[in-house]
Amino acid sequence: MSVFHSKISLMGSAAAVGFHMLMEKTFQTGSQRESSIPAGFSEMTTQWLSTVLCKNVEGAEVLSFRLDKPSNGTTSRALVHLTYNEEGTSAGLPTRVFAKSTVRFTERLTARFTLAPVMESIFFNHIQSELADLETTEAYFSGYELPSCRSMILMKYLEHCSYTNPTSYISLENARDMMSLLARVHARFWNSPRFESDLAMIKSSCEYQNVLNGLSFEERHDVGIDRAAKVIHPEILKRRSELFSACMTSLRLQDQFSQTLLHNDVHIGNWYRTAENRMGLCDWQGLVKGNFACDIAYALGSALTIEDRRAWERALIAHYLDVLREEGVTEAIDLEKAWLHYRQQYFHALVFWTFTIGAGKLQSDMQPDEYSLINLERITTAMADIDSLGSLGKRQ
Repeated sequence: MSVFHSKISLMGSAAAVGFHMLMEKTFQTGSQRESSIPAGFSEMTTQWLSTVLCKNVEGAEVLSFRLDKPSNGTTSRALVHLTYNEEGTSAGLPTRVFAKSTVRFTERLTARFTLAPVMESIFFNHIQSELADLETTEAYFSGYELPSCRSMILMKYLEHCSYTNPTSYISLENARDMMSLLARVHARFWNSPRFESDLAMIKSSCEYQNVLNGLSFEERHDVGIDRAAKVIHPEILKRRSELFSACMTSLRLQDQFSQTLLHNDVHIGNWYRTAENRMGLCDWQGLVKGNFACDIAYALGSALTIEDRRAWERALIAHYLDVLREEGVTEAIDLEKAWLHYRQQYFHALVFWTFTIGAGKLQSDMQPDEYSLINLERITTAMADIDSLGSLGKRQ
């Protein structure tokens, strides 16, 4: 899609989202039924919360609730504190839930292109129960409404867990745990026939990126390169004109290999650490199907310091393959083949972070610039170390 047509598409979507939000402000009076999706935190009511949180406990009701101050990003997020009647209290219903909603205009506009709330609802409503033995987030309610792009998710509050970010140190034990979790998720959906049935809405990596390109993605990527130039590895920076095209080539290469479920946004800010020092994965709003190495490269490139990644990456990929085989994947993937896939799949991580730091006025403020710069230094250094650009012409 040309830059001109991207801008026209963006303007049309902005008008549609703006119209729906105006209608909500004019006519919305609070969400009372489970089938209703609150237009934001201000539309939540005790009746609606009772319907979605107390439905399995006879006589239970939410008597009152309060919200901590919301934070904003691709969605608005807030911790909700709840008080129940005697029936709800006796049943041990959750007194705190973590809420995510598309409240702001920029969040709705982003959701219109990415369908992020749709993907996260697919995860919670169709996938998460199959991963219940793994360290992932759970939801009590997940819903969305098209074409207004409003959404609401009420998630289990992660007691005694700490969220990580690029300034968090990730040990070798933590990194092995991350690889184990990804291998177990990937194994359960390896060439799954469900991609043709209940998971048919999940796009391939390349299809998904083509949708994102309607958000002037390449233009914002170029802006991001300018803003982050001081940390981008010189060997990658001098070939900046090739990078976006190389990303699309790498995504097309994914279609030539076995497909599995990818989280697709596994930067270290979407992980958490439990009190037992186990790593868990959250924010499943970017689901795609594609090549396993896309998640592996992104996770290691974001999570590890440059020195640790250089020292550990091959051993961590070997560990991933061992767990994949333990989980029943019989396809022959030796370390050298996996290493080539790994080299080829760093571009997705790169353009996600150049897009993030290159955000325009109609985009959400997705991440602090400090985090973007750390990620881009790590990712581009990895790409230079392993010659990601030179890997694209090699046979898998």
